[in-house]
Amino acid sequence: MDKDDFEAYLIAASYWAIQTAKQFVSENLPYEFIYDVELNQSMDETAGEDFVRYPEDEGKVYLQQRVENVVALLVRDDRIPVWIDINVKSVTKELTTLRLVCAGRFTNQKEQMYYAKRGQGPFGIKSPCFPAEWKEGIKFSLTKNNEKRAPFCP
Repeated sequence: MDKDDFEAYLIAASYWAIQTAKQFVSENLPYEFIYDVELNQSMDETAGEDFVRYPEDEGKVYLQQRVENVVALLVRDDRIPVWIDINVKSVTKELTTLRLVCAGRFTNQKEQMYYAKRGQGPFGIKSPCFPAEWKEGIKFSLTKNNEKRAPFCP
């Protein structure tokens, strides 16, 4: 996938992630966004030869990245992660921060991207992390509940 196509998928997924989060959070979510990117978050020791892996990405996190930085970071020789989970992480009056959790397997084959059949390329749109005491149908504050997230949410 070339950089322009990836950028289009990234921006579309960002809008959808914000739309998804609006169902659950009480804050206004601006469509001006930045990203926190977590690399190599999959178990890839047994990945086949169809994929390229970058072991040096292990444990790397890039905070407050703009679209162009994310594109430069994730498009490598026209290969991208096979899946990238995206969700709203936090918000200020000016910016929505989106979290990108990325697989460690990179591909240039559309059929190997987890969400390609949905028209989302590698992007899986996820909800924001809910506070542990969240009740369905009641919106919560990202700002006030940041420290009260469920144990499985970083």
